[in-house]
Amino acid sequence: MEAVSSTFLPSCSNLMSALRSQAGTIQAKSSEEWEAELQQRREELDMNMNTNANVVDQYNKRKAEVRW
Repeated sequence: MEAVSSTFLPSCSNLMSALRSQAGTIQAKSSEEWEAELQQRREELDMNMNTNANVVDQYNKRKAEVRW
């Protein structure tokens, strides 16, 4: 759960920042463009979650080894 929150929250923060910077502007996009953008964001999140989960696992393994 910790790995998910550490990757998900920055992604949400980046998305919110992007939305705030676009506040007051109208984005004329087709539904296909919105779907493509959403799919891209999902793929980025999946990639980050998979990569970061491995890093956390390695850290925890090394941490356990150092304690012994």
